[in-house]
Amino acid sequence: PIPHSPHPAGSIWAQDVDAVIIPATACGGSAILSFSQSQTQIIAVEENQTSMQVPPEPLGIKVIRVHSYLEALGWLVAHRAGISADSLSPSLSSIRCLSIFSDQTAS
Repeated sequence: PIPHSPHPAGSIWAQDVDAVIIPATACGGSAILSFSQSQTQIIAVEENQTSMQVPPEPLGIKVIRVHSYLEALGWLVAHRAGISADSLSPSLSSIRCLSIFSDQTAS
């Protein structure tokens, strides 16, 4: 006998969602507030402007900020492959201007 599932076939439940991608200023909806209380990664895209002006920081929502949906896709692919997104971002100190002086003296 096949066990009876309490959920309809093909349905998606919050515990099945690993990540959501949203506009960076659209964090006030009930779904995002709910996901922020779980292990779901929330990726906020900065280039998508909306009339809703609710950024994640005032709500205490931890997000991964990216500039574009293409960058969000790259983050998802890296995450899925087990690659830390931090390893893909350069963390270089500011470059100092170096002066090259000739040590040659006239003989």
